[in-house]
Amino acid sequence: MKVKLAFSAVLVVFLVLAMDSSLTAVDTKDIDLVLKKTVLDAQDFTIIDRFLAEAVQELVRERDFTDIARRRTVIISRKSEQGQYAEQFSKSALKHIQAGFTQAGALRPEQRKTNAIINLLILINGLEDLRLADLAVARLGDENAVVRYWAVNCLTSPAVLQQLNAQVTSNPTQASAIARRFEALVDSSSIETLLLIARFAAGVNIPQAERLLLRIADVRIKRYADWTVRHELSDIVLLKMLESKITATSSSLNKADVAQRFAQLYSYAMQRYLLSLIHISEPTRPLYISYAVFCLK
Repeated sequence: MKVKLAFSAVLVVFLVLAMDSSLTAVDTKDIDLVLKKTVLDAQDFTIIDRFLAEAVQELVRERDFTDIARRRTVIISRKSEQGQYAEQFSKSALKHIQAGFTQAGALRPEQRKTNAIINLLILINGLEDLRLADLAVARLGDENAVVRYWAVNCLTSPAVLQQLNAQVTSNPTQASAIARRFEALVDSSSIETLLLIARFAAGVNIPQAERLLLRIADVRIKRYADWTVRHELSDIVLLKMLESKITATSSSLNKADVAQRFAQLYSYAMQRYLLSLIHISEPTRPLYISYAVFCLK
């Protein structure tokens, strides 16, 4: 009898958990039917909006990293280039991800709140929709470095840069505003974030972005000069970006200014490379710097 009662109890718990799991898993049947349509009506728009409302809410509530990744994939895989669908999807994503940030801000403990915000930014990055850019821009000043990194990532993906360039001729305002926000991050950013900003600076066709590239080069040069530089190999990427501006025909930059940064950064990088090979001590460092400079002539 006790065995039967125990079995029944286990069965009840299993059914409750199964029901709970089904309640927290967003239903994709309706949205998948809408995806197949070429012309949408008001009911289809409602289905898109309801799907994103439920899916984003689940993403914010979820704690398991594997399930979080799966839920993001469910959302990202339902985006489409179809005109009506894409417009409504973007509109609803903006509304419900913004609500998701508000919901995430109320979570405790602090680490859970931060994780939820990061996951929403990773979702924005995966959606690659310039219409969601302001949600990422709002996080550029976050005190958490990982949050800032993902906010920058959202604004510098190749797809977003392409969308920015498509509109700069008629309306460069958004690209210019992002460039100004990035300018404020350059001095305090990690090399990983700095290279993302450099990708924006080299890839967006506005004068402010190109000047931002020179600013990034100046920061790296300064770090070499005061012996605080780290991750020197990352400057290979930056040097390639500077070289592309020297040879570009459409750049608004003074090529002499670009060439000066390229030469100075290359010189410092080579000096540091030579010093790393020699393992010199602090008192003899100036002598070997002179030798490295001589080798570069």
